[in-house]
Order: sequence, then structure tokens, then C-alpha cells
Amino acid sequence: MQDKKQTKFTVCTLLRELLLNDKTVNELIGKQIYPIIAPEKTKGNYIVYVRDEYSIERTKQGIYNQNCIVYISCVSSNYDVSQEMADAVFQCLDNKYNISNDTQNIQSIEMIDSTEDYDGDVYIQTLQFKIK
Repeated sequence: MQDKKQTKFTVCTLLRELLLNDKTVNELIGKQIYPIIAPEKTKGNYIVYVRDEYSIERTKQGIYNQNCIVYISCVSSNYDVSQEMADAVFQCLDNKYNISNDTQNIQSIEMIDSTEDYDGDVYIQTLQFKIK
């Protein structure tokens, strides 16, 4: 039987795990970290994450690199707190190397861009991470 190839489809699960285990992030948002969209009527500070890209680079011998782009949005009704959340996420994830668990093997996590926005009654700090 052929070995199953390790993919990056569950990369966000590992990122969520890292964020949930970070003391500073946890103090700011508790356990409120959601994939793609927060549940309706979510209150307080929270994080939403989405994988925007999963690309594979190949040679004739097979896969040699897997790249992901993940957006992590820090949402708060307070602008200063949204910035604190973004900094905590940055400190937790940026410039991390050789992270693995049962399903993932991440070579590197690097923030490549960020932006901020206001939507209705919340401030949103969005960080874009490149994951290899």
C-alpha cells in the first residue's frame, strides 16, 4: 500500500492550536477563534481565519514545496484592543520554523502583509501569513 502524502489542507487547525495555547492571545479573546466566519451574534473580541491559497510546486520527482496563504482577522469593538490582538497573533506566529503535529509539518510561518478595516461596529486587523 502506498503511503499517504502529507498535505496542508489542515494547516489552519495547527495555527488555531498555536493561537489557543498562547497566553497573550488567550487573555485577549479566550477561546473565540473561528474558521471562515464567526457564529452569528458573537460578542467580544474574536479571531477569524481562512486559508486563501494552497499551491503545490513539483519536479519530475514529485512535490518539493507546498505553500499556503492564511488570513487571520482580529475583530474588536475597540480599535486599540484590535491592534493588541493583531500584535499578539503576530508575536505568536511570525518567524516560526519547523512546527509539526500528527497531521502537519510546517517549515515556516511568515507574515507578509496586514491591513485594517472597520465594518459596522467593529475594527478588524487582518494579517496575511505565508506558510511553507
